[in-house]
Amino acid sequence: MKRIGKYLNPITRLGIKKYSIIFPLTVSLLTAFFSEFVASVLNDPNIVGVYIVFINIIFIIYFAFRDGIRGGTIITVMSLLYYAYLIDARGYRGQELV
Repeated sequence: MKRIGKYLNPITRLGIKKYSIIFPLTVSLLTAFFSEFVASVLNDPNIVGVYIVFINIIFIIYFAFRDGIRGGTIITVMSLLYYAYLIDARGYRGQELV
């Protein structure tokens, strides 16, 4: 348990040049899968939109602090790809004026 806490704690990783690209990638993919699962269970894909933005911002800050530029870049790119997927899958084409 102590080992997991040490791995997740960003302060213990300061100054260590050992980077992990698998952890931010895995967290990003699991977040996307979980949010799609929740959207399908609730039958309202728009309800998870605001929460996904906040969750991804939190992960960007965490991984940028934990793994530096590499971790922040990976999680940011994965978040942007997921947003592009959401826009395409939901059929959003811009604001419609009435």
